[in-house]
Amino acid sequence: GVVQTSIPPEVIADDYATLWVLLGLVLGAMAAWVYGRWAGLASAASTKRKAYLVSLALLVGGVWLGYPQEKEDIQAVQWEKWAPEYERELLDQGRAVYIDYTAKWCFSCQVNKRVFNYEEVVKKIRELDLVLLRADWTKKGPVILKALQEHAREGVPLNVYHKAPHADGKRSDPILMPEFLTTGIVLEVL
Repeated sequence: GVVQTSIPPEVIADDYATLWVLLGLVLGAMAAWVYGRWAGLASAASTKRKAYLVSLALLVGGVWLGYPQEKEDIQAVQWEKWAPEYERELLDQGRAVYIDYTAKWCFSCQVNKRVFNYEEVVKKIRELDLVLLRADWTKKGPVILKALQEHAREGVPLNVYHKAPHADGKRSDPILMPEFLTTGIVLEVL
């Protein structure tokens, strides 16, 4: 038989939000192309001015479309600072742990954070009693690099989910999330 699933409207809306971010990036790239192409080849000042205005309009439109929207912080989840020792301690206690390897200069890392503002994700995190750890690699320290390399990565974003152990105490392998997160992806993995 055919299995039909119902996709919650919030998941569809989140996928559209990702689409708007990507469209914003495309408009930003078009702005750079238009400016480089028209302004570089134009000899008349009026043509350069038109190239500048079109590029500026595309860039502003791209930023407006792609800027991540955040909900109110009323139901915000609490992130703790990551350290390898703290991660091991939580895992030894049998806790479920989610680690966000991130950096302030990483655009996709910042866009991914919007997922944790959605009510259904917050509810699932609380239901699982999930500990959220943020590993900030803004200054590219060797400790976080070593942890990234343990997951066969050399950079951010990287999101890792350690499920709570099974009833027999056996722990599953960590789940590496995709580079770009949506509410649907996070809920499915959790």
